[in-house]
Formats: sequence, structure tokens, C-alpha cells
Amino acid sequence: LVCTSSGISEDLIEKFRLDPAKVHTIPVGIDTDIFYPKETEKEIDILFVGRISAVKNLPALVRAVKIVSSEFPKIKVVLLGASERDNNYDNKI
Repeated sequence: LVCTSSGISEDLIEKFRLDPAKVHTIPVGIDTDIFYPKETEKEIDILFVGRISAVKNLPALVRAVKIVSSEFPKIKVVLLGASERDNNYDNKI
């Protein structure tokens, strides 16, 4: 039997009285000694997916982006969705 954590292995051995020699643990995950994030400049991306309408309050998103853009000057925002064809609202965004 192969388990993804030692805790699961121990629980199964105890609960089902399994032979410990027949239960193996192979953890799922990433070896952080081999794979680690490299130092890069801070970046941030925002993706909005939804109907573009007043109820979604996208001007608040725009105001928030203005605030964080001083710390993240390369911020990218993508709006993905259909507009309700309200040109007055679209112009606010």
C-alpha cells in the first residue's frame, strides 16, 4: 500500500491493523532543495472574469490598482467579460 503522508500510513496501519512492512509513504510535493523561487522583481497581475456591469463595482478595482501601483509599478490588469453596453459605466472604468 502506498500513502502520500506518514500520518496517513500510521492511521491505516493502526485502524486496519496492516503490516507496516507493506505500507510505504511517497510524499506528494516539490523538493525545495532542488526547486525554489528565484529572486525576481516584485510583479503582480490581476485577472477579473465576469460581467462588466455597475453591480461589479469595477471602479473600486481601478482605485485599488492606483493605490498599489506605487509599490508594483508593472502591475497588469485584465478585464474579461461582456459589457452591458452602458457607455457611461464603461467610461468610468
